[in-house]
Amino acid sequence: MKLVKLIANLGYASRREVTAMFREGRITDAQGEVLYADDKVAHGEIRLDGEPLDPPPGLVLMLHKPIGYTCSTKDPGRVIYDLCRRDFACGIPCSRLSAVLIGTLQASC
Repeated sequence: MKLVKLIANLGYASRREVTAMFREGRITDAQGEVLYADDKVAHGEIRLDGEPLDPPPGLVLMLHKPIGYTCSTKDPGRVIYDLCRRDFACGIPCSRLSAVLIGTLQASC
């Protein structure tokens, strides 16, 4: 998939606006080198204004849940979303562990 289409499909901007971002040098790789619209780069290597792109749709995350965290979005205490980067906090846990248990969770975005 072309980089312009990929970035536009993730919702950052229209294709025309993404093309302008390339011209302005705002889209780089992980090492900070400016990318061009026809470059072939892995999704995880692309940066927009120095920040990694959001994960592609359909991503499944694995998370180690330590003791003291709850699998909830409404609990007043510490929740598993506190352990995730902000852009992964959309994950919906596929299972639930109480706060006193340790385990591995799967979450889908």
